[in-house]
Amino acid sequence: MTHKRSILAGAALLALTACGHSPQTRFYTLEPVPTASATTPAYDGPPLHLAALKIPSLFDRPEIARDTGASEISVDEFSHWGAPLDVLLRSALQSDLAAGLPAGKFAPDVASRQANTQDISVSILSIRTAAGETAMDVAWTQTGKDARGAEMSRSHQAHLMAGAGTTPVAYSETLSVLMGQLALTIEQGVAPPK
Repeated sequence: MTHKRSILAGAALLALTACGHSPQTRFYTLEPVPTASATTPAYDGPPLHLAALKIPSLFDRPEIARDTGASEISVDEFSHWGAPLDVLLRSALQSDLAAGLPAGKFAPDVASRQANTQDISVSILSIRTAAGETAMDVAWTQTGKDARGAEMSRSHQAHLMAGAGTTPVAYSETLSVLMGQLALTIEQGVAPPK
């Protein structure tokens, strides 16, 4: 009986020791990275409001997931986003737009909208990391009223590139850079209503 208890106690101790060595889950976020262009004149269109940002469903998870191409997704179960990824991307893009646009040209929420504010709705179509680079394909629309008060809508697309981002830290930095690029692309692509 004593020998059996010793074996059970040893097995329990071994199980507790094994649990103590599992990797610790780490949490990551995105940082604003406003991108300025010396060749782009200051934006002089209507105020902009980021109405929506959508991401592919395969990235809608707490773990950091990377599309590595060849129909393969890499998921790091011990590296999580600090909030849903679409929320982090939207927050970074809002910060980048607010920093990059002239004063009064970004409406951070519905309450700050003016009558001529244009809504920007972003759909991230893909984010793929392969061959030392991360590529993001984005479609976005600009909607609102034109100068005559008629409803208008314009569609845009962008293909953005940044570093590979193969570690969780590098990947979060890469996504931050891509949001900065997207903010600049939106600023350059939005046409004032006619």
